[in-house]
Amino acid sequence: MSNASSNPRPKPSRAFRFNRATLTSDLIAGATTAIVSVPKLMGFAIMAGVNLLYGLYTGVAATPIAARAIFFGGDDGHNAVR
Repeated sequence: MSNASSNPRPKPSRAFRFNRATLTSDLIAGATTAIVSVPKLMGFAIMAGVNLLYGLYTGVAATPIAARAIFFGGDDGHNAVR
């Protein structure tokens, strides 16, 4: 089995490299993600019966947690679901 199939997570060094050639594409991807995420998060807040801002706060708070899980070893036991 190759190393790529046994560890599907990207390497942290790859995540932090800046490429000017793809800057426009990266900005469009970020804007698209924000445009889609904001109404979704507000909808979740409405379904939960809380203030709309709590849905947005949840999205902001979840981003660094998800990044840590993806790039820095999400299977280390601290955030694993068992």
